[in-house]
Amino acid sequence: HPDYKKTKMIFRRIPSAGVIFRMGSVAETGREAAREVPHLVTFTHDYWMAIYQMTVGQYNALANKIQYAGADYDLPKYLSGWGETRGTEYPHDPAPGSIIEKFRSATGLTNADAPTDALYEFAHRAGVEGPICIAGYTYNTDSAKVYWYGQTAAHPVGLLEPNAWDLYDMAGNGTTRCLDAYTGGDDFRATFGANYM
Repeated sequence: HPDYKKTKMIFRRIPSAGVIFRMGSVAETGREAAREVPHLVTFTHDYWMAIYQMTVGQYNALANKIQYAGADYDLPKYLSGWGETRGTEYPHDPAPGSIIEKFRSATGLTNADAPTDALYEFAHRAGVEGPICIAGYTYNTDSAKVYWYGQTAAHPVGLLEPNAWDLYDMAGNGTTRCLDAYTGGDDFRATFGANYM
């Protein structure tokens, strides 16, 4: 429904309670071997992910509390930086005026936040190991069906196929910000730090 790309958001429950997940990359095209060494991550509970990236329309509805009808309402919203996204470092609460704080206020979901790198990768892979998130698909022949890699312009969300858990545009077509990020001196694990880009 078009409203889910404009003024409403729909989320999927990610089945992760008790799951031990092998995070990282073994032989994926374009990987950075020193930063993507496989390692195990254990999840304690399920969580929720939006099926689309936040769109211009959704952002405008949250930020300005108005109905947005612009022609670009279904494009992914580029947030100018971590300050606009969250406004302060984890584990502090999001700052007033940040989009996450506005989302919390609008929905009453007081624990809503950006995912960690591990949560994002688990949702992206959708239970499938290997270089693409749909079982039976191969990187060379099928990646263009689900990934926007190499594109120089944003596209309306949801044009490509979703992954196995019905999440769209998990690779490319916008900027993804996680609570944690790779930092120097850590060869395989994202860590909480000052720079979340």
